[in-house]
Amino acid sequence: LRVLFGAPRLTLDGVLLSSALAMEGGALFLSNCTFLNSSANLGGALQLSAGALNAEGTAFVRCTARRGGAVHVSGGTASFSDCRFEQCSASESGGALLVEQTGRVLLRQATHLFDNYAGGSRESILLAAGGVLEYQLPAPLGHYINSLGQSSLALRAGNAYGDYPHACAAG
Repeated sequence: LRVLFGAPRLTLDGVLLSSALAMEGGALFLSNCTFLNSSANLGGALQLSAGALNAEGTAFVRCTARRGGAVHVSGGTASFSDCRFEQCSASESGGALLVEQTGRVLLRQATHLFDNYAGGSRESILLAAGGVLEYQLPAPLGHYINSLGQSSLALRAGNAYGDYPHACAAG
């Protein structure tokens, strides 16, 4: 499925998908969807080069790609609220999520990335130069981000992140 510039807003609710979506413009709203075992070259579940994506309560499970195992964002804006990225992999970079160029991503409302791999190493997120990614509290129960008392944290470009947010120690 491709969403192009000028397309009317597309809404998918409660859909199970096993193939990738490409956004080259327009607006896409996902609610309570699951991407399972989907694969592509860039973004095993979603490739966003332009437009606006809003995902709520959506799971990305065992998605694979060369770059951005589940999601590749090179332009446009993406917001993930109460989403789960689990057991996704990329052969090169961004086990679950790769943000680069002019892409902007907001992770919020307990979105959780875990058990994702890139190039054989644990890596959920790769934030490349030019990309912007912010995690907005709250984190999932039993997890934290080091936001230094702020309500959100902007991740640093040029860095890779493993499971995110980090698990808290017992107790």
